Amino acid sequence: AVGAAVIAAEQPQLMPTLDELIGPTEHANLHRLPSLESALPQVERLVEPPPAPQDGTPRELVLGFDIGSTGSKILALDADSAEAVWEGYVPTNGDPVGASQALVRLFVQSPASAHPVIAFGATGSGREIVGSLLSTCYDVERVYVLNEIAAHAEGALHYDPRVDTIFEIGGQDAKYIRLAEGRVIDAAMNEACSAGTGSFIEEQGRKFSGIDNVVQLGCEALQATDGVSLGQHCSVFMAEIIDEAVAAGVDNHSVIAGIYSSVIQNYLNRVKGSRSVGDVVFCQGMPFAADALAAAVAAETGSKVIVPPNPGTVGALGIALLTRKALADQHADTGVDMARFLDATIASKDTFVCKSKLGCGGAGNRCRIDRLTTVVTGKRQRFTWGGSCSLWDKGTGKQKLPDRAPDVFREREQLVKTVIERVTANRGLKQIAMTDSFQIKELFPFFATFFFELGFDVRYFESAGKATLKRGIEEANIPYCAPMQMYHGVLSTMAEERPDFLFTPMLRQMPRTADEDHAIACPIVQASPDIMRWDLNKHPRTRMLSPVIDFGTGNYDSQAFLESCRNLAYSLGISGIRWWQAFQAAQAVQLRFKRQCAALGRQALQFCQDHDIIAVVTLGRPYTLYNGELNSHVPPLLREQGAMAIPIDCYPVEDDVPTVEGLYWGHGQRNLRAAHQIRRTEGVYSIWCSNYSCGPDSFNLHFYAYAMQGKPYAIIETDGHSGDAGTKTRVEAFLHCVRQDLEHDSGDHTQNDLRRVAHAPHGLNAMRARGEHVLIPRMGAGADVVAACLNGLGIPAESLPKPDRDALQLGRRYTSGKECAPMVITLGSLLQRIETEPDPQKRFAFFMPTARGPCRFGVYNLLHRIVLEKLGHADRVKIWSPADKDYFEGLPSGFVVLIQAGFSAFDMLLEGLYHSRPVERHPGAAQAIFDRFTARLYRRLEEEARRGELALPKTMLQVASGRLFGLSALLREAGASFAAIKTERALPTVVMVGEIYVRCDPFANDHIVDKLEARGLRVRFAPFTEWLEYSDLQSRLGGNNGFGEQLSTLVQRRIQNHSYACISTTLGWPPRTTVDDSIRAARPYITDELAGEAILTIGGPVHEWREGLIDGVVSVGPHECMPNKIAEAQFFHISEREGLASLTIPVNGDPIDPENVDTFAFEVKARFAERMRAAKQPQATSQRRHSPRATR
Repeated sequence: AVGAAVIAAEQPQLMPTLDELIGPTEHANLHRLPSLESALPQVERLVEPPPAPQDGTPRELVLGFDIGSTGSKILALDADSAEAVWEGYVPTNGDPVGASQALVRLFVQSPASAHPVIAFGATGSGREIVGSLLSTCYDVERVYVLNEIAAHAEGALHYDPRVDTIFEIGGQDAKYIRLAEGRVIDAAMNEACSAGTGSFIEEQGRKFSGIDNVVQLGCEALQATDGVSLGQHCSVFMAEIIDEAVAAGVDNHSVIAGIYSSVIQNYLNRVKGSRSVGDVVFCQGMPFAADALAAAVAAETGSKVIVPPNPGTVGALGIALLTRKALADQHADTGVDMARFLDATIASKDTFVCKSKLGCGGAGNRCRIDRLTTVVTGKRQRFTWGGSCSLWDKGTGKQKLPDRAPDVFREREQLVKTVIERVTANRGLKQIAMTDSFQIKELFPFFATFFFELGFDVRYFESAGKATLKRGIEEANIPYCAPMQMYHGVLSTMAEERPDFLFTPMLRQMPRTADEDHAIACPIVQASPDIMRWDLNKHPRTRMLSPVIDFGTGNYDSQAFLESCRNLAYSLGISGIRWWQAFQAAQAVQLRFKRQCAALGRQALQFCQDHDIIAVVTLGRPYTLYNGELNSHVPPLLREQGAMAIPIDCYPVEDDVPTVEGLYWGHGQRNLRAAHQIRRTEGVYSIWCSNYSCGPDSFNLHFYAYAMQGKPYAIIETDGHSGDAGTKTRVEAFLHCVRQDLEHDSGDHTQNDLRRVAHAPHGLNAMRARGEHVLIPRMGAGADVVAACLNGLGIPAESLPKPDRDALQLGRRYTSGKECAPMVITLGSLLQRIETEPDPQKRFAFFMPTARGPCRFGVYNLLHRIVLEKLGHADRVKIWSPADKDYFEGLPSGFVVLIQAGFSAFDMLLEGLYHSRPVERHPGAAQAIFDRFTARLYRRLEEEARRGELALPKTMLQVASGRLFGLSALLREAGASFAAIKTERALPTVVMVGEIYVRCDPFANDHIVDKLEARGLRVRFAPFTEWLEYSDLQSRLGGNNGFGEQLSTLVQRRIQNHSYACISTTLGWPPRTTVDDSIRAARPYITDELAGEAILTIGGPVHEWREGLIDGVVSVGPHECMPNKIAEAQFFHISEREGLASLTIPVNGDPIDPENVDTFAFEVKARFAERMRAAKQPQATSQRRHSPRATR
């Protein structure tokens, strides 16, 4: 309040009228959904059968406990008939033992207690501690403990043997289970987020007055005539969206219905992911006691939904049934005394580290052992479980590895330690500090030896734990993936030690696994040296050594790697034979290390085969796999449960295993080749350890799931904060699936071939032969340029309709929610177009080009193909994916010139609209001009293409003469029209940059230009042709610099410059910002060597800020877009150093927060006022804008 008063005093203005003062607040435009009630016909709720008549004969009972995070259930099962006799429920209240004893008290007080209890089963998150207490009270042989995945599957099948899909939603956990012929073949659980669980519903329901419980909440939802789309958010952000909806006047019933829809959307995207949904969906868990949630499942999936009579006790029923089966051969003669359990207490529960080497050999595994001290009938007892061997594990029915079984993870790390011990001797020489915690995890032996042999002391910093991760999170300016955050923390620690050099290489190309064309590191890894150089500015005494490291064909013998190492040595002042000798020594160490790793893997696989042990290859990035915080301790958890973990870099993949064409990420290629082999190898399985916010894995995990279909697999994602309990359950459930797979061969040996899907060339000849209709995804109305030109050549084409909420929803149905928003939107728009086509015989070709990375766009086409195949559209809809070196191969040579002229003209018309609309004399005038001239543009392009005069000499004449197929005259006329309707009022100006699809498509960016204009700002626009200009530059830098390429560059620049001149003169625009301008301006913040949009996103605004053309920058891009994250990180430093205000908006299709836009607009207006005042002092202005060291 004080701040608002101060601002008002500093900026006096007329008092607003009362109507203006209390006028309505702008609210996000929320999409409406059909009512949940309309989906109820798809929901079938089963009725509990009447109990069988009793003749008084005692019935031996099995008690099944399902101890959940929020609620605990018990069910008494007749051991002979498998009939449920009695059930009960109590809240867990954070006390699983207390909850289990409360359940037993309820049982003792019930008529069912007249029958003897002969065995117990325990499942749920509290299964271990409750099972352990039961084991100390009674014989271990009477107790059976198993994960809830297996229990829920068994319970569901008891109700309906046709069940093939289970959606289980509990208080804080959610599970997806896929069945085939009555066995679990796939399962997944939620990670740390509870947005798709019952606690989420309960928490959001508390926000509404008059709602006393979740039952009432469900009834309110079903009364709504429609729902409102609240998007997919965690609890914190959902609260804001709900408040926004309520403030916007949305009826409470509709908001509550939207909560239920949001829960299922979160479940489908975050739990089910890309996995399939079968014919019979069984919904269980206490939240499904409300018909509203089941209706939301039906509405979101379109499937038939079955709900059991009591959805909350299915897990308890399932574990009781499994206990009955497991203990069938150990039938007890008498029942137990229930008082022993009721009177038992837990004196203590702790964890200790086993220091023994008896079972593991070597230096020991130092396993964590859980210990429970109980008091039963006055007697103190201890019960332990956990560890890789059987030394301490007294758990029930657990399989263990043989003593001294191989531990590939430990043995591999011992190989690294051997290298470290050799190269870290202190010789009193200059120090190079390095760590293997990130990009050089696999290359550490090489570079450590290389520096040692060059005559430097190597200072090694090992990968660290939670404290280092916490430091990285706190010191980074933006949220990264956990490995980058860990690296940030490690480098901060290293810099504090003030070594002479800090080795932070830019690893651009990695060693190839086979014959793939590219093995690129992700953009975050590549940009990490630039990011860290600025973030570590407080340690100026340490020189960062950040060479570009490339590998080519031949890997360690490749010319690219040789050049990288030579340049690195030269930068350290070393040349001649000395660097070559160091290189040879380092290469020998690295190759020996690789051979030793492969040998470890082969030995472990042979051991597994000889001893009938499950071999699990852990896939992922090495820097995740070898850090317990980043992999949620998956390797030791596998060993604890009797399986052997083998890391990907120790798993030998045969030479004949194919590569995935078009996949350019090095780690992705390696993991997917391994997955291909694992899917076809009996007895070998896999888990992919990933991290939240991993851009490449948002696609790689789809490809992995496709490749592994038909064989159990698991995906473990973490942010470094998750505890081991959830991971342990997922690993346990995965191994349960594996053991069922080994025991029951279903006979279905169908294997997906990712290579076949990736290598599906489809060109113009095939399109013409099949009579296909080309569909072009919208990237703004520029897509109509391509459609017009193709139609003119006689190739039927259309741009997809403007996307809407329905298209977004459709795209989300078949994606995980982690991909780029453009991927989801284009997929939904494509499916929407196909489903609305009245002619079922009509065939389509979807235009989705490829690229060479490093961002995610280049693999959209592969995921599109997979989804189309799953939906049965693969034959009807082909993907036209021309390479980025020539998108229109096979068309007349002048066609590209016509397309480029069309793109440039459209860019100029759009810029004219944005320039004129904020200052137009009459509302709507600028839009009318834009609509009129774009329609003329499309007609002109189609006419020029239809004339057939697209031979290269004729198109060259069009460019050289400046006629540009008549587009020059069109642009001049449009410029004059725009000039005639606008005033010369000066406005604060911002430039919009970022990912090309999001910034060009108004739906994708939530119409941000309109929002900025409504707040009194004018928007400059980074044109679509900027990317074409940059791609041309990258091609020339890549060696394509012959006469043809040089001519193409000249033509492109002539088109851009001339198009700009045709309209800029009339409208008084400054000189065009070229790609060269952007790259020069960005150089202090990001290297030219990083390919992609990040350098343009940064450089263009910095150049225009220094030239006095803008007052701020808005950067838009998909949620978790890697180039946009890099730009956001550097904008922080640009603001500090040069004073440029920035707003980064990550989008996922949901409305953006208007408060963020308000705050940014306020700041920009203040800067504009400052610029207007400074304009009266030219010298000061010039100094401020051109000095890169100026600060706010």
